Amino acid sequence: MSNLSITLLIVTFLFAAAFSRVHAEDSPLVGTWINTNEDTRACPKFEISLTDEGTASFIWWGKTSPKDSRYGPFPMALSEDGKTGTAEHITKFSEMVFTVKMKGSRAAMEMATKYTDDSGRKAFELEEKFEKEK
Repeated sequence: MSNLSITLLIVTFLFAAAFSRVHAEDSPLVGTWINTNEDTRACPKFEISLTDEGTASFIWWGKTSPKDSRYGPFPMALSEDGKTGTAEHITKFSEMVFTVKMKGSRAAMEMATKYTDDSGRKAFELEEKFEKEK
């Protein structure tokens, strides 16, 4: 994904978060989701929940040892039908954009990462599949 694409995703997210207040009560994305790939080296789990204001909140776990690390919560902008959500996590050295979409009864999460620390690391993206925790 090019830097322009990541920038456009970030601008889209900020615009949606600032100007749309989609009520998330009926969103099929609300809940805890487990990665279908037990050997993932990225994100083993994420959670989307409702805030008191009726908007969505996003928490993700990164694969670390000896236990996974929790990041968030971050605001999540939801589409009008509640089947797609976008959240952003900015660190001192990177910008990450998470896009979660319903695919049948599963969720697909795309994580796009752009490094901002002049380290020379290339931007990358990955997609993982998740099942809702029972």
